[in-house]
Amino acid sequence: MKIWQRFRVAIIGLFGITAIFAVFQNCGTGTVGTGASGKASLDNGYTTGTTGLYLSLSASSYVFAASSSTQNQTFTLSNPSRELARTLSVSLSSSTSAFTLTGDTCTNASLPAGGACAFQISYVNSSAQTVNGSISIYYANAANLVQPPIAISLTGSGRTVITTNTTTTASSNGSPGSYVASTGFTLGTGSLNKFSSTATYQKSALSCGNITKRDVCASSTPASFDGANCHVGAPPWGTGFIYGGNFYYPPHAGTPCASNHSFDGRNCVFASAFGNSPFIYNNHFYFTPTTRVIPGFYSGICPLGSIFDGANCYAGNVPTGTGQVSTARFTYDAKAGVTPCESSNGDYFDGSRCVYSNIPTGWSGFVYQSKFYFYAQASRACVP
Repeated sequence: MKIWQRFRVAIIGLFGITAIFAVFQNCGTGTVGTGASGKASLDNGYTTGTTGLYLSLSASSYVFAASSSTQNQTFTLSNPSRELARTLSVSLSSSTSAFTLTGDTCTNASLPAGGACAFQISYVNSSAQTVNGSISIYYANAANLVQPPIAISLTGSGRTVITTNTTTTASSNGSPGSYVASTGFTLGTGSLNKFSSTATYQKSALSCGNITKRDVCASSTPASFDGANCHVGAPPWGTGFIYGGNFYYPPHAGTPCASNHSFDGRNCVFASAFGNSPFIYNNHFYFTPTTRVIPGFYSGICPLGSIFDGANCYAGNVPTGTGQVSTARFTYDAKAGVTPCESSNGDYFDGSRCVYSNIPTGWSGFVYQSKFYFYAQASRACVP
């Protein structure tokens, strides 16, 4: 072997050892890379910092107040991370039916980075006990690996138990008396607008006698009542006249009459004028209407939602006890027990009495024989 060839082998051998050394140097124990925030994201989809998948709820807990009506609370779930959240699931857990999951747009959905969805919890508690529940949100990352769930704790306040005070005792059948809230807060609040201030004209079932009306169009010639007389029609041209029991108009040269009218040799016959007192007004043919006798009924003007009974506007029966009109509201006595008011009507307890309805602006109310009324805003009129 020549000298330069031996020298080349030595050089290649030297560089080969160097390369092998470099390879073995890079085969040592590595470190998990860091993202922009300097926190590590593990390969199972869980995150130890802000660079991995994570979701955010608008609240981590919520307390529902005591109320006689259903309360609704909407919660928002958002994805502020830079990764996709898949197969979302919202689960309600509670030992009571007071909580209900509604309006859920999250379950079975996916949330991209920056995305959001929402769900609603409805709450109504008929007992005096405080109840608890929770919402759990389950989801997976883009690789379909399940992530640790996030949760909301729910608390629902119990309704006020109404008990009789020391000065008034309710009977065993729950007849109305004077009641106070044992826990010091009202059962419910609201605005019961069962009636509108809009005035409505109504006819009652109360008879006011017979009414004579002149509106009958009785003739062999078709005629319609126009509010005053029986209108037959108007001639297509010329000036109409009545002669020999017919309505007439003058002929034209050539085709003398309209196609639906006959020519008697001198004039065009519009229609028969045999009927009650035919006449012409403003070149229109008419009959005079005849009369009829019909029963009449009292009428009045009432708030929308009430019923005119022939004298006043009936608003409803007093559910229990004594009805009153106070501070523009219809109210009545509360009953002892957890439910002091007729919740089926939407009534609520204001801390002293049950509120049946507000009285709309512009109207006055009163109570008569255990019924709520409005005063009608018009004198009674007799109408058919």
